[in-house]
Amino acid sequence: MLMENETYGLMKEGEKGDTKLVVQEGDFWKKLGYKDSDIVEAVRHAGGIWVLSEIGSNISCLVMNRCSQVISSKLHCDNKEWICTAVYVSPSSAVGSRYTWFRREHNGRSISNRLDRGLANCSWRTAFPEGYVENLTKLHFDHCPLLVRCGGYGESSRNRPFRFQATWTTHEEFINVVQEAWAQGELGVIDGLSRVRDGAITFNKEIFGIFSEEKGMLRLEFQNEANRYFQNIFCSNASVFLDKCVVETPVLSNSGVESLIALVTMEEVTKVIMGMPSFKSPGPDGFQPIFFKKYWPVVGNIIWKLVSEAFQFGISDVRLVQTLIVLIPKIANPTSLKELRPISLCNVVYKKKLMIWLIAISFTKLLYNSDFLLLPLSSSCGVSLYGEVSLLWNGSKLDSFKPSRGLRQGDPLSPYLFVLCMEKLALLLTKKVDLGMWQPIKLSRGGPPLSHILFADDVLLFCKATKSQGMMVSSTLKEFCQASRLKVNKAKSKFVCSRKVSNQKKNAFMGICSMRVDSNLGNYLGILLVIGKVMWLPHSVCSDIDRMTMNFLWGGDVNKRNLNLVGWDVISTHKSDGGLGIRDARFANISLLGKLSWNLLGNNDKLWYRVLSDKYLGEESLMFAQVKSSTSFVWRSLLKAFNLLREGFNMHLGEGNKSLWYDNWMGGAKLCNFIHLGFDTQL
Repeated sequence: MLMENETYGLMKEGEKGDTKLVVQEGDFWKKLGYKDSDIVEAVRHAGGIWVLSEIGSNISCLVMNRCSQVISSKLHCDNKEWICTAVYVSPSSAVGSRYTWFRREHNGRSISNRLDRGLANCSWRTAFPEGYVENLTKLHFDHCPLLVRCGGYGESSRNRPFRFQATWTTHEEFINVVQEAWAQGELGVIDGLSRVRDGAITFNKEIFGIFSEEKGMLRLEFQNEANRYFQNIFCSNASVFLDKCVVETPVLSNSGVESLIALVTMEEVTKVIMGMPSFKSPGPDGFQPIFFKKYWPVVGNIIWKLVSEAFQFGISDVRLVQTLIVLIPKIANPTSLKELRPISLCNVVYKKKLMIWLIAISFTKLLYNSDFLLLPLSSSCGVSLYGEVSLLWNGSKLDSFKPSRGLRQGDPLSPYLFVLCMEKLALLLTKKVDLGMWQPIKLSRGGPPLSHILFADDVLLFCKATKSQGMMVSSTLKEFCQASRLKVNKAKSKFVCSRKVSNQKKNAFMGICSMRVDSNLGNYLGILLVIGKVMWLPHSVCSDIDRMTMNFLWGGDVNKRNLNLVGWDVISTHKSDGGLGIRDARFANISLLGKLSWNLLGNNDKLWYRVLSDKYLGEESLMFAQVKSSTSFVWRSLLKAFNLLREGFNMHLGEGNKSLWYDNWMGGAKLCNFIHLGFDTQL
């Protein structure tokens, strides 16, 4: 560390007490023309400070203070003096945000770093051995404020001298303390200040200290308000009307029932625990998965017995299903409790039990009947609904409560329960479509009807723009909410109408459904829903992606250009050919679009395939599809990628089960549409 005029503070690592090593290094610096002013030796392989001065320099160095890994020196040159302190520290991790400085670039990306730290001397650390630094949430500045928590009060001293607090001047009544002290006749300065001191101490206890008490009361009131808010969400006593949502549901097959009630094996438990992330946030017991992984030979057998008994007889110890709830901001600067997302922190053993249950069942192959599902939920898995929950507020647990409704984010069973609930809604909508009560829309003549599309916890409903259909939407959602206890978020819900719908109909629909009207559906997962994720990326976008990949590869910063030691054509080469296997953005875009195009060539029963096929292909094959003026951007993207891939297609013989005249084996059209034989034949 260069100070000035060739005086250095150097960090050294070495072995404590190694005299030979010190002498050798001292001789080394003397040969270079330097002398040592002071030395703090290293502690094993950490620390060590040398303060060296150039031999013959006109700078004098006087060591003022030295302690473990700290040297403070006064440097004197001519008529100038300055203080130099060399410190060797290993910063301890702060509590709270990992980074303390944030900046948003023009391209929407954020840069963050840990620039701000706290530094304390030995005396302070001795007085507050449990003190630590907490990085608070930033509000209107790009730096996070640092809060130094002492971890308790230091040693009090009855002889501590009086110190005037500048914060007293911010109180409008403190001037009365000064005026009363000086209004008691002729006083000297010392006597006047003494009276001000006595009045200030009284003022601090009786008036100014009340603000601290009010602040504590306000903090307690805020905690109680947060606890009540989430209790109202999870502990609603609303009645459930299961008869409001009666639909015919599929039933598990015999093999599905057997897999569901099969005994849990030790191999299954071991597989689940070893597959869990090691350092996930712990639950109320404080243990992360790394503990169970590391000491599985010791604790594995008893945990397997616990899981096995839970499936047969239920959980006997309710402490296993206790849950902590942490609040994560949904936006940058939340101003209300509804802008905080509750995330559940479950015990690892509880997560493990549920994950074992989910391993035995493939939700992609098995569909559940609600009556049958009640059996496992009410016995072994019902604890996810009745275990105690505690809100974690500034690191402290608030009063616990038992939820009676709701699916908690973070609970491993919640996503699957939610899928089952939404399956009920889908079946209810399908039933009303079949009965003619719900009028779906069609994107093409003869195309498949569209009544609903489900995206996790988001629902898209399609119907005719009439008053009766608006009432049908409102009544259907009401039936579903009464049966499931779920609620529609009206603040985030909206509807979009086609261009020919009048404002009068829009206002009527808005009044019936209590939803706002909008011109577009907005974004979903960062992508505009009108265009979607299926698109041919512009050349500039692909170039930017490749450029950021190169910048990150060679410098670790996507926005900073660095020297490229190897060409992009080599990096994007497959690993077996000597490259890194990093895919070119354009080639990746073509391959993903080509995969969808390939699905259009075969028989596919997916909804998106049937919609696009009926709208743009009809009875034709994708091999002969043409771009029309009314073609959507999605279809243009698929055809553009398909045309680049079609050169790799080859014709092959079929199985001989096609009709020469009546099947579209050519891909263009049926032969019977072009040639009339005058008689029926089947070849």
